[in-house]
Amino acid sequence: MRIELILLVLLLSGGDLMAQPQLALLRKDHVITRFKEGEQIRFKRKEEKGFTKALITGIYSGYFMLGEDTIYHHEIAKIDVSKKTITSFKVAPMGKGLIIAGVSLLLIDVFNTTAIQHDSYQLTDGVRNASLILVGLGTLAQVVNNNYFKPGRRKKLASLNL
Repeated sequence: MRIELILLVLLLSGGDLMAQPQLALLRKDHVITRFKEGEQIRFKRKEEKGFTKALITGIYSGYFMLGEDTIYHHEIAKIDVSKKTITSFKVAPMGKGLIIAGVSLLLIDVFNTTAIQHDSYQLTDGVRNASLILVGLGTLAQVVNNNYFKPGRRKKLASLNL
């Protein structure tokens, strides 16, 4: 009886022992990604020009620690999420794919005409327009890259204890 009671207490209190504080990046109350203690974070403070890359040593309500340095949530200008898995739609990989598709379309057309059909190559309007549109859209997607999380009115930082 005593052993069963001890096992029951350990099982019920196990959730508190496994809880780990997390720094969550939220967009409209949906978690985009999370950082845990021991992970590296790359961010830019509002008053600084460059990015800081450091190991998170502690996460608390309203701030997190990087070694002996305390970083308050309101001091963050942007966080680099390019190395994190995020739940939102990523624009940069799509842009790279569009650029590769546009260049590949042109190269495949040249190869098909010269090597397979043994004709001299002349660029057609359809291939030219399609390649230019794909490369242009891909370049635009690279420029409008969303690898940075900028806290603001709809995007928030939250300290979670899960």
